Amino acid sequence: MTPFNPNAYFNELSLSCHKDADPSAIFMKYAETIKSIKEYGFNGVRYESGIASLCNNVLNIFKLQEDPNTKTLFLIILSTARYPYIQPNDEDRESEKERHSSHQIYIDGSWVDSIGFAAAYPNNGIGISLDTKPLWQTNKFKIRRKDEPEKEGAVLNVVSPKDLSKTEVQRHIELLKPISLEETTIDPKIKKCSFRRDHGIDKLKKCWMGLRNSKYVIEAINSLEFKPTGSEFIEKCFDDGKIHIRLKDTDAGYGMVIQTTGRNIRETVEIGYILSKKYG
Repeated sequence: MTPFNPNAYFNELSLSCHKDADPSAIFMKYAETIKSIKEYGFNGVRYESGIASLCNNVLNIFKLQEDPNTKTLFLIILSTARYPYIQPNDEDRESEKERHSSHQIYIDGSWVDSIGFAAAYPNNGIGISLDTKPLWQTNKFKIRRKDEPEKEGAVLNVVSPKDLSKTEVQRHIELLKPISLEETTIDPKIKKCSFRRDHGIDKLKKCWMGLRNSKYVIEAINSLEFKPTGSEFIEKCFDDGKIHIRLKDTDAGYGMVIQTTGRNIRETVEIGYILSKKYG
């Protein structure tokens, strides 16, 4: 299984700052944010032009290494810097360059080009910004393709360690992680089965005899109310691992509630897909 190894993408627009800004303070906060995203499993930060992307007429990342008091900051930032969005030897360099320049984000009432966010969006990453303006403390920006302005999406942005604990960012990180399903060790023959004693129980038990063999199914909790219009084998999935199963080939629409090993909605939906492919 592919390990959780996403990247944050540097928002080059955040490099612009007031001439009286304190470079050390800005880079210190940036380094703290980078350390935080690594704790959440992020591999590092990708830059358009490597570490040199962190330079302009006010901010210069290389000046940090000249001062013993800030050299550690430089090393932290350098150690997490990853290859540019478009690698020099990429065969599809031009098409990738076009893709990363085809998106715009909405800031201060206008749509503007942004290479960093444009790379983060299609790669399911997050943007990371320098805290140079209050604007970059926003955790979500609207994004669109220039050739499809009517279709808008959203890209997340972090600027400080505390952003990583926000619900929206946490949910996005959770969605990035590969699914690792938990298996039950309960012998299929002793898995519990509780159905209402009314007509249709024989058909439910027949279906259960197959379902119970799944390593992701724990027990059958109860019968569902009849639903003649039910047409989906996996009718509904829940974030606590429960799934509503509907027998499609019955006129009355018999159904059951099963408990699976799913620990969140993503896992439960994945288990539902597996059960549907094998038993539906």
